[in-house]
Amino acid sequence: MVRGFCPRPPGGMVTLGSGNAAANRQRGQRRAESHLLADPSRAANELRSLLHALAFYGRFSGTVLVARGDTVVYEESFGFSSWEQKKHNTNASVYHLGSIAKGFTAAGIMRLIEGGELRLDQPLSQFFPRLGPAARAITLHHLLTMSSGIRQDLARTKNYDRNELVLPQATPIAAEDLVHRWGELKLFFRPGRRFDYSNLNYALLAAIIEQVSGVDLHTYLQRSLFTPLDLPSLAFGRENADSERVATGYVGLPQRHVVPEPWHDSWLLGAGGVYASARDLYRWMRALNEGLVFGPTATETLLRPHQRDGRRHYAYGWFVEERTGGTYRYHEGGTVGYIGEAGFFAEENVYLVLLSNHTHELERIAQTVVHMQGIARQIHAILAGRPHHAPPVPAPGAQASLAGPFAIGGARYRALPGGGAVQIVAEDPSPSLMDVPFRQDLVEESRRFRRARAVARALAKDRFGLVLWRSELALAIAIAARLVAKAWQALTGDKGAPVSLNCYRLPSPERPRTYGFRLVHANREIGVLLTFNRWGRVRGIHLDPSFSFQGPREVLARAIADDHLFIDGFALGYPDLHIRRDRGRWVFKAGLAELPLDEVQPESLPDQRGRPTVGRDPPRTAGIGRRVTER
Repeated sequence: MVRGFCPRPPGGMVTLGSGNAAANRQRGQRRAESHLLADPSRAANELRSLLHALAFYGRFSGTVLVARGDTVVYEESFGFSSWEQKKHNTNASVYHLGSIAKGFTAAGIMRLIEGGELRLDQPLSQFFPRLGPAARAITLHHLLTMSSGIRQDLARTKNYDRNELVLPQATPIAAEDLVHRWGELKLFFRPGRRFDYSNLNYALLAAIIEQVSGVDLHTYLQRSLFTPLDLPSLAFGRENADSERVATGYVGLPQRHVVPEPWHDSWLLGAGGVYASARDLYRWMRALNEGLVFGPTATETLLRPHQRDGRRHYAYGWFVEERTGGTYRYHEGGTVGYIGEAGFFAEENVYLVLLSNHTHELERIAQTVVHMQGIARQIHAILAGRPHHAPPVPAPGAQASLAGPFAIGGARYRALPGGGAVQIVAEDPSPSLMDVPFRQDLVEESRRFRRARAVARALAKDRFGLVLWRSELALAIAIAARLVAKAWQALTGDKGAPVSLNCYRLPSPERPRTYGFRLVHANREIGVLLTFNRWGRVRGIHLDPSFSFQGPREVLARAIADDHLFIDGFALGYPDLHIRRDRGRWVFKAGLAELPLDEVQPESLPDQRGRPTVGRDPPRTAGIGRRVTER
């Protein structure tokens, strides 16, 4: 028996229904007062409607589970575990957890600490002296809380230099070789000063587990956690997982299913590489929350907030954030072909598992992360009984009457109805209908908006000095070292002289501090997303992956109802679009934009493909119109 493990019933298995009676009575009282899952039956129906709509458009393949205490409120699986064999995902399917695995690595360290074999204040140099002077200043606590300050990282780059990016390989690597791959460690900041997410932190922790326990990570986790808690699907490494249950990971979300090049999980040591079913992941979180894994002190140390990261904190392997009025402990995880989220509201005893085996390609994996976060937000809204939204599903027999030529802000299009849908064709040289939202010029009456516009104007002129003093510390350091300027030049290329700019995106409930700007240059147009921290300083500068002025010339609009057309933008890498008939007039809706469809007289007959041969050239300027929002 490992020292420090909580008492078990005979046979070595922990019964999830057991636990402290007083604590269970307190949880029962909290459940009675809980605002989450106030109507479980209604929540289950709304979850079913949301997930089926997402699956209808190919936006989700995987398993979702929601539970309160020992009652599973909703559990359902979608898509294929093997697209080639047409084998469906089931509730028993096993998925790669990505960074959700960090919670298990942290628990492994805590088991050794509770047993007296490790201390939180031990320096990294005691285990790996060859990592240099920096290792003497880094403790286990720093690694656990993502505050080590280590500059190097695995599968990520912190200094905008792609040449330093180390991606996992198909061949295995020993833990000792992985730890020393970068040579001596370099520090980005003094350990403990602030939060900085790093996969290498948890690879180092896993290597310490192997060194101290004398066995490999899978064996240690199996002996100390997986087997005692009766979690049979959990395993570190694909070779240790149940191959019959593992869902194949695919890229090409939402329409294509391609098996990516394999990565060996030894490269993800401690930071990823764990496999589990949704049901066993839920049972793990419940055991942790109900005090069945560690004693009270160790449990509190593991799960309490330690290091601030904006509006949230990092515990040991868990993020802690206020969501829908309650404290939510969770971790997201993603790798090529797999993505997910697992979390729980401790006070309400409510659990969520969201696991998927279908993502975008590696270069677009950030889009999958944003997409999955959006799904999680909708689920949280349902749990709290708040409004939520899902892509609309066509009603049987729906036929929309939009037909013929029309214009939006001077750009001309032609609607060709048929078969419960409308094909919308852009007349040359008008932009694709998908690009129209990027032409709007939105205005917000706030100091932050004025700062955002000033930053966008500075970026358009490559004047990073003006961005620096408006940025938070980490970004300011990168700008001062010219790392951001180099990355910006590499990503944007020969843009030519700046022509104009417009704001096409204002903050929303999903992204409350993010603005989108279209930067028009002589040779290129760029969509940039600016994210601010709570104090109004720039926290992130990203190229908008959905931005384009080369969208498809023809798009399909599904008839949802007789007065509602829906364009599945997600399938094309864009936001969704709607065309609705409002008070006798068709209106184009995209986010905050509501633009009327103007009837026009055809200037020419269409060619054999239905494409007009003549069209007006819309002006190359910023914005169709202006809309002011007060904050």
